[in-house]
Amino acid sequence: MDVKVAGQGLSADQLGRMQCAIDERTANGTMDWSRMKDRTAQRRTWASNETNEWTTTTRRGRTAEMSESDAELSAEEMWDPQVARWRDPEGDYVLPRALRSLPQPWDEGDWGRIGGLPRTDERVAEARQVVTELLEDLELAPDVPQPPSPGLLWHVWEEFHQAVGERMPRTSQVTWAGVDELVREWGGRERLYPLQRHVVDHVEAAMLAMIPRLRDDIADSVVRWLALDSAPGRFADWAVNAAERCVIEDIGADSAIELLGAMGSPEARAALDRLSVKPDGPASWDNAEAAQGRLFDLETERPQ
Repeated sequence: MDVKVAGQGLSADQLGRMQCAIDERTANGTMDWSRMKDRTAQRRTWASNETNEWTTTTRRGRTAEMSESDAELSAEEMWDPQVARWRDPEGDYVLPRALRSLPQPWDEGDWGRIGGLPRTDERVAEARQVVTELLEDLELAPDVPQPPSPGLLWHVWEEFHQAVGERMPRTSQVTWAGVDELVREWGGRERLYPLQRHVVDHVEAAMLAMIPRLRDDIADSVVRWLALDSAPGRFADWAVNAAERCVIEDIGADSAIELLGAMGSPEARAALDRLSVKPDGPASWDNAEAAQGRLFDLETERPQ
């Protein structure tokens, strides 16, 4: 039996394929710039050529063909996020200064380059500066309006974010002129589905949602780079506090928990203990469970 999702007809088989694709991507954590995450903690790719299954389904015309005039508008399609366009005093920039002033290669999240960076004192100091600014700058945690249920608009925002990343791969290159050019290209498509039309009409909301995603993504790449050091315990004097704050702020949380486990110091273990408390601990439920899992791993890894 067919059902309607966001005003579009989907068969049970199509819905099943969509959910399987989402589950698979969530489990694999596939992403490059670095690993985008939406509100359900699904890791995404910022500038990859791959798009999510929902977008692919609509593009290939697998959904029931209908015009917007014939479709019953969903709450998401009618939703007005009421996000006004902001202006930066330094130019036509979309992203806050803290993001667009990042040193290379942190500003484009190319893990192929980041993973191979030498762990010199200069690079470590740079990584510390980046993660500290990501934690301290309040502009990087804007209040993003939450789309109505079922929240499929997050996936279409992601599609637009990917297009932005392909066109403007460095954070300093993201301008309103470039965003508007993409909007014109989307608006000129032969077929534009209702939620894609919503992005065209309310692109400011889509770009606002990209800011905390980038904050999460860049923090993840920094902390993951630190965790891969042969002796991450040498960062403990500052990295324990930074990693604990990342988990509490839910930016790069998975990698931050891994870093705490890898450092192995009593201070890092104490941080994991604090983070594992639920339901009234400092971390979200999911992050607290991840911290508990890392503590369990440390116990099983301990020599008997």
